[in-house]
Amino acid sequence: MKKNNNLLRNILVCFLLCVLLSWVIPVGTISDGTVSTSSIKPIGLFGLIYVPVITIATFVQYAVVILALGGFYGVLNKTGVYSKLVNSIAKKYDKKEKLFLIITITTIMILASVLGNPYGLLVFVPFLMGIILKLGYNKITAVAATIGSILAGSVASTYGLNVATQIANTFSIDVHNGIMPKFAFLSIVTVLYVLFVCGHKQTVIEKPFKMINDGDKEKKAFIRIKIPFAEEKFENKKNVKPLIIIFALLAVFLFFSMTNWQYMFKVTLFNDLFDKIGNIKIGEVAIVKSILGSDNPFGYWTSYELAATLLLFSLLTGWIYGLNFDETCHAFGEGVKRIGKTAFIMTLASIVFTVMLMGSGNTMFITITDKLLSLTKDFFFLTTSATGLINGFFYNDFYYGLSSVADLFLSKYNEGILPIVGYIYQTMHGIMMLIMPTSVILVGGLSLLDVPFKDWIKYIFMFVLQLLVLSIVISIGLVLMV
Repeated sequence: MKKNNNLLRNILVCFLLCVLLSWVIPVGTISDGTVSTSSIKPIGLFGLIYVPVITIATFVQYAVVILALGGFYGVLNKTGVYSKLVNSIAKKYDKKEKLFLIITITTIMILASVLGNPYGLLVFVPFLMGIILKLGYNKITAVAATIGSILAGSVASTYGLNVATQIANTFSIDVHNGIMPKFAFLSIVTVLYVLFVCGHKQTVIEKPFKMINDGDKEKKAFIRIKIPFAEEKFENKKNVKPLIIIFALLAVFLFFSMTNWQYMFKVTLFNDLFDKIGNIKIGEVAIVKSILGSDNPFGYWTSYELAATLLLFSLLTGWIYGLNFDETCHAFGEGVKRIGKTAFIMTLASIVFTVMLMGSGNTMFITITDKLLSLTKDFFFLTTSATGLINGFFYNDFYYGLSSVADLFLSKYNEGILPIVGYIYQTMHGIMMLIMPTSVILVGGLSLLDVPFKDWIKYIFMFVLQLLVLSIVISIGLVLMV
């Protein structure tokens, strides 16, 4: 609980810093590419109360998804074969532990870069964390190889819906433009991160035992490795193959349903297919849409559809493994209770973002961006980089942060500079998400394994520094090529 309090404390420190800034920095508004500033809009005493409440009400979808995820894993644990599956995979990679780390990091980073939907990837994080812990790695390595890989992959977004595709649409750039250099950058970042995690001094296999005193003698006592949502006991008689199939089906289902094929790749197959199926009627009732209860085709699924999917797969898992309805519901509830604190922390992590949303287009960030960009007559990569880093403080959602000042960039710079602006914003925002306590995915991973925030900062600092230097060097190169 103290470690969860550590995360909450850091989130609230960010909020209080935002409050203090609101008493000093006037808000700005962009109209036709010109920024006009008005007076300050300070957050008062009542704001200290209602902003957190508004945050919880606005971003409750994070809690819904994470609670559904916890419930799903609660049912997996109840089957009696989840721990068995984790142990069997860990045993398979015995003496090949680093190979599993490399495979995990590389796969997650590529998916995060291409798909850009971190919540679909989050579904498999507890499972992968469990295997990594069983292999003998410590908790911070488990966070780095899973959550850290999602965030590092987003830094090098290629087609990702939440980052690269949003940049393309905001600045009217073809999403395929410069795709080979983007994949080259992804390759470099992936290699750097793999080397960083695998070569870190904390990435060591811990001995599965410790020496204890037993009277006048010392003897080995095996350490019980606690993994998320799994008991040490498991049912040997039950087959793990159905659970493997369930995971595979869930992965395929999420891949197709949460990738916006039309928006990212101009593929309309799923939209057309959904329209045809949706038009099938019995009488006056569109039977398929009525059964699904959703008008969203594959690619447009939101957090709520993800939560519903996890609920359906929980019921399916319970049925396959012979759990009755009451047992399944009880197991689901146990999982929800286990992850409740994490869900709350992830929701509250958007508290600074809430302040920006409350401004309705009149924000401190607009004023700060305008002042920084006005320091030089022409484009300067350092001032743009600074605004990108500050963006990561005020906005944990990349799209909202970029779009809030997009008109300013569109009015100041020509078409040749805009892709560079997009690249800088992408990398700087991604770097901030690796270290900010308001990074929703980050605090979720840290909370899940009770890793203190300060320990994570000490761990990841050198990689962030390497990434910052690399990004600046590439920015200089891009400017020189224009």
